[in-house]
Amino acid sequence: MQHPRENYTYRVGSQDILSINLWNHPEFNSLAQPSANALPDQTAGAPGYLVNDEGNIYLPLIGYIYVNGKTIPEIQHVITKRLRQYIRNPQVFLRVNDYRSKKVYVMGEVLKPGFLPLNDQPLSITAALNLSGSLDPNASDPRHIYVIRGPFMHPEIYWLNVSSPVALLLGEQFRLQPNDIVIVSTAAVTRWNRFLNQLLPTLQTIWYTKAITSS
Repeated sequence: MQHPRENYTYRVGSQDILSINLWNHPEFNSLAQPSANALPDQTAGAPGYLVNDEGNIYLPLIGYIYVNGKTIPEIQHVITKRLRQYIRNPQVFLRVNDYRSKKVYVMGEVLKPGFLPLNDQPLSITAALNLSGSLDPNASDPRHIYVIRGPFMHPEIYWLNVSSPVALLLGEQFRLQPNDIVIVSTAAVTRWNRFLNQLLPTLQTIWYTKAITSS
């Protein structure tokens, strides 16, 4: 398995919740703001400014700000610049209170399959497996762990064998990206095609859901 080493930077997306504080202006310390298209449980949890489906947040004085795809320093710079029209030397403190926009999926023979949110710290394959309860000792094959990445019609497939310490180190260095699918297999290499065919309906559902939510 090759392991990308690109610099990791978290970029804000729809449904993230931002904490924005302006020194000496408590009116900016608001509760979570519901999106018009959010499900009932999507506004529960951490307080702050909810990034709506259009990628905007709404702030007192300056109105809507487009934050989708921006880093925390970039958003902080935009807010500070626009507040200077109303406040002398504004001091803005910004962070993500709840990471909701980016996920990876862990499937197959792990104890807690499902999705994991990506945050401001890079997530490796090894960490994702640990957060999913680790491998099922009764059913998993640690020699055949796969990461599926990219579009449904032309995905990239990475293979990792974690049965050796060297391979496990590679798993710690491989950074997962949004919508990656980690699969822990029970199938031997000679049965991989059959296993993938059985998995295709589930993969189609995940990519179709992504297409709907990003349209």
